[in-house]
Amino acid sequence: MGTHAVEPLCYEGKRKWQVMQYLVVVEECQNSFGSYVPDLPGCIAVGESRDEVMRLIQEAIEFYIEGIKEDGLMLPLPHSSSAFVDVHA
Repeated sequence: MGTHAVEPLCYEGKRKWQVMQYLVVVEECQNSFGSYVPDLPGCIAVGESRDEVMRLIQEAIEFYIEGIKEDGLMLPLPHSSSAFVDVHA
């Protein structure tokens, strides 16, 4: 849904890591699926199926975070949410 969760720090050897959930927007197109992460600008993926695009966006998020860490930058915390709005149509 629209909320995110941050789990406590975990330790793997000397390296600490944190499990974070980012909102992923998935759009179904005519012949493919696209996805993006609002909290990670430029983090996108395209696949032929929903399963494929979800696998690819997971990889894209991990690659994005790895790059941020290598550059010594602060990791953007998840803050986006989603909601449905009822309208008369």
